[in-house]
Amino acid sequence: MASSAARSQHGKLHLIREGYVAEIILGRATGLYHFLVTKENSLEILCWGQENTLEAARHAIDDFITSEHARLKAAS
Repeated sequence: MASSAARSQHGKLHLIREGYVAEIILGRATGLYHFLVTKENSLEILCWGQENTLEAARHAIDDFITSEHARLKAAS
């Protein structure tokens, strides 16, 4: 896997990996970690969801990027 960059703001985590951008936001009312994934320089949401922990949200993002990478590689 290529390296990733992470930037954190209060209650928000911004990740960049392999041409994808992901944001994780902690919901104050629910305590759930909401996430979404886009391609760099795009507003189209490719994946979104929520998890009980930050680790689970990051794992879901990693799983999506890995499967998307494999899908695109198989299509080419």
